[in-house]
Amino acid sequence: MAIHADADNGIWVGSRNGGLDHLDTATGRFTNYRHDPENPGGLSSNSVSSIHRDDTGMVWVGTYGAGLNRLDPADGSITVYRHDPADVSTLSSDRVLEIYQDTDGVLWIGTEDGGLNRFDRAKNRFARYRHDDGNATSLGSDAAWNVLESRDGSLWVATMGGGLNRWDAV
Repeated sequence: MAIHADADNGIWVGSRNGGLDHLDTATGRFTNYRHDPENPGGLSSNSVSSIHRDDTGMVWVGTYGAGLNRLDPADGSITVYRHDPADVSTLSSDRVLEIYQDTDGVLWIGTEDGGLNRFDRAKNRFARYRHDDGNATSLGSDAAWNVLESRDGSLWVATMGGGLNRWDAV
């Protein structure tokens, strides 16, 4: 289950099997977005694990097992980003746990088993940051559960089994 309040007083709620709901608090109107196997332009799964509305107004929806969705609330269009084992520029895992936007506008995607991803919107590509047993400065675990930016620009990544990791600003 996930919940996100946006800058327009809207409330976004994702559930395990019910897809994504949006409540427009000004009108009281609900809109539901669901996965439909007959509609390839729809939500990739009804199992929503994370939600974030970015600074451009796009709503990013993480799913547990079906990747990342970018929803344009203006027209309802959805773009899906999935893991492709043959392409290292894709999402590292389809099990998305966290979506975070830093102060520079960069989207960070935490996954259950693929580490942390940095999304380059201009190139429509992901950079992957994973745990490496041979590298003490790598991510502590490939289960990146939460991301937060501190005032000094460092990213803090909470991992399952790998502790809290700090990524220093460059």
